[in-house]
Amino acid sequence: MKKKNIKIIDKTLVTLSELYSDKIANKLNEITELSAILNNIGADCLEVSQEILYLALPSVRSKNKYLIIKNNLDIKEYNDFKLIVHDYIMFSNSKEPERKIHVEIEIADATKIDSLKDITVLRGNVSGFTVKGLDNILLYDYKAVYKKLIEFFGEDLSLCPGNSYGCASAIAIEWLEYGGRCVSTIYGGIGGGCPLEEVLAARRFIFNDKFQGNLTLLPKATKLIESITKEKPSNNKPIIGSSIFDFESGIHADGIFKNPKTYEPYNPKRIGTERHLIIGKHSGLTALKKKLGQLKIELNEDTLPNILESIRLDSSRKERSLSDNEILDICKLAGGYIPWMRY
Repeated sequence: MKKKNIKIIDKTLVTLSELYSDKIANKLNEITELSAILNNIGADCLEVSQEILYLALPSVRSKNKYLIIKNNLDIKEYNDFKLIVHDYIMFSNSKEPERKIHVEIEIADATKIDSLKDITVLRGNVSGFTVKGLDNILLYDYKAVYKKLIEFFGEDLSLCPGNSYGCASAIAIEWLEYGGRCVSTIYGGIGGGCPLEEVLAARRFIFNDKFQGNLTLLPKATKLIESITKEKPSNNKPIIGSSIFDFESGIHADGIFKNPKTYEPYNPKRIGTERHLIIGKHSGLTALKKKLGQLKIELNEDTLPNILESIRLDSSRKERSLSDNEILDICKLAGGYIPWMRY
């Protein structure tokens, strides 16, 4: 796929301000570093609140392409959608701040898309539109919906998909695939938004649009978010989950040892992480030998089947894989040579 001029407007900072206002006041350093990383990993535009602006603008303004502050000028409720008119102040490194009008339309039901047509009369008075929601769009002919959106608002419409069904990333990626050029994201999908890192991964590993973001910074961004929110993403969350490159079962482990591409869509180093061999009830002798090698444990080959059986039993009893220290304890009982271990 050849794709040009994709633009990502990231709402992470403004979402943190809205959901964690009580936690960010003393997090100036984290906010400053996070804003720089969000830009470096691939976000083109960062939307911020007045609070974030007050905290961090002197430090972050020189590191990001754009900062956008929104002030709500008007909010109107209709039967099928909510219309929010924003007064945007846009900053860039090369320009003085300029004020623009931006319209955000919240609509949850994709079947009501025709009701948006009348809003296009505002096109001459605003700088851009964002359509937020459309959570159920994949249940219908979503390409027909995308076609109407482009007809109504043009390719530069920013789509901010909701994530009620866990499909926000798919909605955003299909939008870019179909012809849209702009999506709005939130790191980790905080607050129910489209996860920034998943869209960036799609650009890196699926699209051919000369993406220049540095995805090896993702672990740093995740740690900063954890520091600010005091919340950790689930271990199996795509792209940023701590366990997504863990492997255990005999067949899986054997495939990874022979050719990682058998199970991995991309090298974990490309997103700043590593694969981890874990040992548990599904592990085989080959995996156990690899783990013992990693832990620098030397054991007689004849003892390995019994050790593996002990590991499997312990893992089944605890209903989880075993930690390295737990494996060390079992091997110690078997008389394993552990050169760096203090007895």
